[in-house]
Amino acid sequence: MNCLLADPALEAQPNFESVAYAAWLNAITAGGIDREVALEQMAEGWRAERQERIDLWQQQLEEDARAQQEQAEHDQAKKDAREQEESCEAEKKKSKINDFDTSTMVADVIIPRPSQYDLQKVKNREYVKLWYFSPDGCREASDSSRSTAEDTFDFSKVDGFVS
Repeated sequence: MNCLLADPALEAQPNFESVAYAAWLNAITAGGIDREVALEQMAEGWRAERQERIDLWQQQLEEDARAQQEQAEHDQAKKDAREQEESCEAEKKKSKINDFDTSTMVADVIIPRPSQYDLQKVKNREYVKLWYFSPDGCREASDSSRSTAEDTFDFSKVDGFVS
């Protein structure tokens, strides 16, 4: 199928009385047909061919629109499948919450933990004295974290002065 590059409906009818069509017009009138009838036949032939090209143009536009719609649907389906796959992977990676066990007893004492500073040193594989992980060291870390928050100083502005 020939692909049309421009809309044939926008074409103007040629002037069949011009010099460019004189040989064609003379050949038709040599057969004994009147000049006006020959001009009308030429114009009618051009209009029929133009109508065929207009129909072909419309068909081409419809096929292009259909192909574009199918491509958009195909792209959307691929995008949906990729999003579904990503959500499934994310769901697999998500940590599962353990079931709540109603028969488990909760301790009424908070167990002291080492300070965050000491835990960070362990993660970095740096030297830490073992005393910091003993009950006395954990208790001291708990006491110092509380007292540090309570004994904090801050800047404040009073009557245009910083105190």
